[in-house]
Amino acid sequence: MAVKDLEGLGEAARGLSSPEPVEATKRALSAVAKDELEEALYARLLRWFAASMTEVDRESLVRAASAPSNAELLYWLFEQAALREAAEEGPLLRARLRGVRARRELLEAEGGTVSSSQAAELLGVTPQAVDKRRRAGKLLALPVGRAYLYPVWQFDERGRGGVLPGLEEVLGSFGVEDPWMRASFFLRQNGRLDDKRPLEALRDGEIEAVKRAARAYGEHGAE
Repeated sequence: MAVKDLEGLGEAARGLSSPEPVEATKRALSAVAKDELEEALYARLLRWFAASMTEVDRESLVRAASAPSNAELLYWLFEQAALREAAEEGPLLRARLRGVRARRELLEAEGGTVSSSQAAELLGVTPQAVDKRRRAGKLLALPVGRAYLYPVWQFDERGRGGVLPGLEEVLGSFGVEDPWMRASFFLRQNGRLDDKRPLEALRDGEIEAVKRAARAYGEHGAE
């Protein structure tokens, strides 16, 4: 979606408070919805979108338009709505917003993420082989909706068509199964590694040290 298209949607959303755009929107929703329930859902989503766009500036629109996936665009939309509602809804919504931000940061870190098919190209294998490696715990994949996104940083940056040396061993050392926690481990400073990030330590060849840190992370939680 181009920036001008997203800006156009923003302008349309801001005008939904007047009767004519509302009626036109209702007619459009009626044309695409399969039944009344789906039409009601579309209408609610559009109202939510309209409310979320009321105070969005151009810089934020550019960021949203450049989102590499629809899932990340939805993260952005949710954040806009949550920021608007957090003061009214209290600490629970603010906690959820922090969770959304944390996940988005993990998705964007160190070059971002790629799809299963893109990961297959990087590894020189089929998407089916990538999925098999994911299920075997040999690749880190972050679930987003019904799909999986693969952090780019886990692939061998020297272009040898594989994963970072030692990655599979570290993945096999974890005591935690949650992929988001595993991604967080790699990207945050760790006291057991002299405050280096495990990813940096792994790039430096400190495989055994990172494995020990991963085992401790599984036993005691994030450190």
